[in-house]
Amino acid sequence: VVSNKKADTIAAEINEYIFTDELLEKLYNLLDTVINKRTGKTGIWINGYYGSGKSHFIKYAHYCLDSVTSEQAFEHLLQAVDSYDTTKKGSKEEITPSNLMLLKKKIQASQCDNIMFNVEDETDDSSGERLTRIFLKMFNKFRGYNANDIPLALLLEKYLDKKGKFEEFKALVATELGYTWQYDAAQAASFELDGLLTLAHRLVPELDTVSLHGKLSSPETFNIGINDTLIPELKEYLKTKDPHYRLLFLVDEVSQYIGANKALLLNFQNIVERVSEDCNNQVWIACTAQQTLDEVSGGVDGMVDIHDEFGKILGRFDTRLSLQSNDAALIT
Repeated sequence: VVSNKKADTIAAEINEYIFTDELLEKLYNLLDTVINKRTGKTGIWINGYYGSGKSHFIKYAHYCLDSVTSEQAFEHLLQAVDSYDTTKKGSKEEITPSNLMLLKKKIQASQCDNIMFNVEDETDDSSGERLTRIFLKMFNKFRGYNANDIPLALLLEKYLDKKGKFEEFKALVATELGYTWQYDAAQAASFELDGLLTLAHRLVPELDTVSLHGKLSSPETFNIGINDTLIPELKEYLKTKDPHYRLLFLVDEVSQYIGANKALLLNFQNIVERVSEDCNNQVWIACTAQQTLDEVSGGVDGMVDIHDEFGKILGRFDTRLSLQSNDAALIT
């Protein structure tokens, strides 16, 4: 699973990954696209049938982009590039050791971040904007906020963070209320909201606890949408970053999650479209699917409509990578 972050697992997944020429070309394409592309759509579609190694492939992309594992991942990748034959038919002449080192320097200088998750692992029971909620939850978790209660994260945690009081607040919650905020934030808000707001007001006296209490007591009134919430949060975050900064969402098994649900399909289409148009090519979404976009729509009731909608999604992905099942023995 993509959420496995144990050190020994990470080392094995990097050092035991065997690059075919095709895998090398596609990983180079993904990394080069994210760091160097300045115009067009910021969606990357990675398809392949079961056993093609999609999850391992995006993990390796994660390792290349993550500051902790980048050196190790690029060292192993460089060994594969050293053996890559640029003279054979169909090879990519740009894949050379010097170009790879240049790409590595750009990635590390740009301080790229990535948020990697299996979309089915993050499922909730809400409807309509379900994928919007998942993207927001993962973005909140990435920023150090709780991943379970979106209003709590955006109305209280982010506010305290901006005031430079969030860490002090978490310490007070632990000592005075007995909750470990990292794990118990949503539970604490459910049972000790008055106490939490009292502590927050102590740290930030100008906090309007009455208004905030009403909003956090009725989370269903908090509007969670792409244009109202997700995009503004991303744009606000990007204002704190260098123009060369990149944030990549690596989303595993998105087609399995969407299936024949047209509402989810439209929700995902709109997310990719808005991110492409509103985030200055700094936010990317790379997702894996067990088949091509066209094949996802096969066998669905209302197939023509669904097929048309998948066709619209396909237009949001300028970069499409197809992994072959015959590589599975090498990479799993």
